[in-house]
Amino acid sequence: MKHAHASIMKTVVLILSFGLPVLSGCGTGGVDSVPGGSGGGGGGDTAAMTVNQLTVTPSSVAVGKSMAVHWNVSYSTPATGYSAEFHINNQPSLITGLSALTRVFYANGDLGGSTVGKDATISCTYSTLYGVPTLNCGTYGYRYIDTFDLTKPMYGILKACTYDTSMKQVCAEKSVPLSFVTSAAKEAPPEETTASEPAGEQLPPGVSSQETPPQSATPAAW
Repeated sequence: MKHAHASIMKTVVLILSFGLPVLSGCGTGGVDSVPGGSGGGGGGDTAAMTVNQLTVTPSSVAVGKSMAVHWNVSYSTPATGYSAEFHINNQPSLITGLSALTRVFYANGDLGGSTVGKDATISCTYSTLYGVPTLNCGTYGYRYIDTFDLTKPMYGILKACTYDTSMKQVCAEKSVPLSFVTSAAKEAPPEETTASEPAGEQLPPGVSSQETPPQSATPAAW
């Protein structure tokens, strides 16, 4: 019994010595509310998340051009930092249905050495690599977007999450309209021009252009 009691106490001491976890990504916790999630118990155990702003510039992206995804969040957490995911979809609000198939990029924010803070911008290039519409966001990720109907209304969706002490995920989202130019604008056909007969020697009355005017009867002077 003494041995079992000592083992239990050792386990408790080890658990307490590790403290709170550092946020390194969105796990499998449940979503509390949208927008502006909150969760956890009382006191310092609570966590909250709000997406204050989301802009995508330009809102209509042409092939070979870049778009800047800018957002601003405010949150409180007993852990450290938050995560941001940018998704695109044909629906404006799908926080319970967002998946790896809709996610364009993922970033950890407010962590040591991270360039992503509460106010951040990540740029993505829209291309047709190997003939497939693609969004490339550098080290933050890329997505083949040929699975979406780009001819229909599109939305950019930012999902931001943090954790409470029970490791329950607390998330919020914001969405904005977005469109992709699927083909280059067609050039206007050249205007038709009517060819005019080049100006030549004026013919005498009654002589057509197909006839040779009669030679003068007066001999040339020697």
